[in-house]
Amino acid sequence: MMSPPINRAWLFSNGAGRLYFVSSLAGIAFFILLFAIEIRIGSMGALTLNPWVLVILQIIFYIGALGLSILWMAMWLCMLNFEKESIAGSIYLPLFILLGLFGTLIYYFARYRKLLITQSKAVVVSA
Repeated sequence: MMSPPINRAWLFSNGAGRLYFVSSLAGIAFFILLFAIEIRIGSMGALTLNPWVLVILQIIFYIGALGLSILWMAMWLCMLNFEKESIAGSIYLPLFILLGLFGTLIYYFARYRKLLITQSKAVVVSA
């Protein structure tokens, strides 16, 4: 299987942890934006926006989509490459498949953050 040369040290580094945290916040903002627009359209009809409001919404949309794509790729690599030895990989795989991008956010907050904390403690202890 061809995969990018991402090793365990990078995936669980502090820089990667910050990048994935910002990406998860952007992903949450993306879903909030989608739900807010759907609720607005469902309750009051079609959107008529000023051009500057439309530009702001498009910027939020694109940043959220970029954040979700970064997080989606990283969490798939984490789960497929480094979760093989644990039972968590088999538990979270159906979550990824059934819930898609929302499952990626769940995996990030439920599993990856704990792995990041334990990996950073392991590096400090071994040094």
